[in-house]
Amino acid sequence: MKTVVAIGAIRMLAIFGQLAFIKLMTYYLNPSQLGFFYFYVSVSYFINALLFVPFDYYQQSKVFKLIEKGCSLNCLVSVNVKIILLLVLISGLVGLFFRNTWGILLLVIPLSIILYLSTAIKNFLNNRGAQIFVVGVMLFELVVKLVVFLLFISNDKDGVTAAIAATVSSLAIGILTFSPRMYQSIRDLVGVEVNISMKEMINFCWPTSLGSVINWIQLQAYQVVLVPLGYSHVVGMYSTISNVGSTGMTTAATVYQQIYQPKIYQSSGQYLRTYLVWGGALIAFVFFVALLFKDLIIGLLTKEIFLRFSIVIGYGVLINACNFIIGALVINLSIQDKMKEQVNISLVALGAVFLGFSTLYYNESINVYTLGIPILGSQLVIAGYLLYKSGIFYAQT
Repeated sequence: MKTVVAIGAIRMLAIFGQLAFIKLMTYYLNPSQLGFFYFYVSVSYFINALLFVPFDYYQQSKVFKLIEKGCSLNCLVSVNVKIILLLVLISGLVGLFFRNTWGILLLVIPLSIILYLSTAIKNFLNNRGAQIFVVGVMLFELVVKLVVFLLFISNDKDGVTAAIAATVSSLAIGILTFSPRMYQSIRDLVGVEVNISMKEMINFCWPTSLGSVINWIQLQAYQVVLVPLGYSHVVGMYSTISNVGSTGMTTAATVYQQIYQPKIYQSSGQYLRTYLVWGGALIAFVFFVALLFKDLIIGLLTKEIFLRFSIVIGYGVLINACNFIIGALVINLSIQDKMKEQVNISLVALGAVFLGFSTLYYNESINVYTLGIPILGSQLVIAGYLLYKSGIFYAQT
């Protein structure tokens, strides 16, 4: 119980830090600049979805199995290095053939690598029982992000550059803070040296990679596609407001995940039903609070221009809530080695989101209010299908 209270208290402080960063961005960046910031972040997330997210699912699912067998984790460290070097090589080749991409690559590649390392280390330490340490460093990262952003802005740097620099710097310093604990954890797990089967890893990762890329297209591709089409203002407005709701849901979900997600791994999926029941109650509470206080929240955290679109906060809560549920269901699939199920339904959801955005575009109905409809609809399709396939709420025959 003390752990739950401590994690909750630290995460509450962290949410204030994240919301303060949103407030600063909306103060110093106009909606179009915000649209370009989300554009660069989305490209880095695409790289993570293609390469890093699948591998992290693989290695997190392997950690406890390796420990139980008395094996060393050095094999995972070695593969991590190779994965990062592969990305750098691919990026260099892309830059040589398409020289106009150098500017984007120099921004998004470091962000993508640092984002992956930060996420992977946090997942590992959290699953190893260091939840309080993890959330403590996450709070420290937010302080660094705010300080770096203000330093760049005070030196008359471009707002988009300042936001990206603050994000990269905070994650990098967080990694340095995590590193001694990470090194100690791996060093203590001395055991038999084993090799990772590349065939096994590829067979596991390719459906996850495809599913992750499809998920990125479904949730974030609009930021990359609509900005060049002249909708940077709409993207900036929608993304900023929905991000407030997403931040609230993410914060609540992260506390919950840090405490209870390891139990899904440790119980080989048996804990999933309990996890989802209480997770659903958490989602309902966050959504109710967000709608009840939407005007107050958006008024405090953004400029007055955003206030008339405050209802959009609901999209952020619900879309991220679906990710929260889908994440647990995907963990269960990874344990059962059934990741192809995610690909099948993700393709259907991709078709749904494409049809939705195409309809909005050709009817000239793309605006701040409608932008989240295709995304939320496709999320519900995925969550519903994976929930059905899990079979945890009905007797399987």
